[in-house]
Amino acid sequence: MDWNKTICGDNLPLMNSLVGEYKFDLILTDPPYGVGKDFGNNSDKLVKTDFLTFIRLRTELLGRLLEVNGSLLCFAS
Repeated sequence: MDWNKTICGDNLPLMNSLVGEYKFDLILTDPPYGVGKDFGNNSDKLVKTDFLTFIRLRTELLGRLLEVNGSLLCFAS
């Protein structure tokens, strides 16, 4: 993988494909907030249990991808 590269894609399959091969110094994420806001799609309309599962799965993967001294920037309200 190239240095200083932005990777865009469907986050769950993308992160799964990177585990074990790459570690990152910086990960930036902007997950849905789980408050039912209308973003013009269904991205923020999960019921609480589904929302928590959605966040947990991704958070566990982020932990596996982050370097020991890396930084995770998460936009949240």
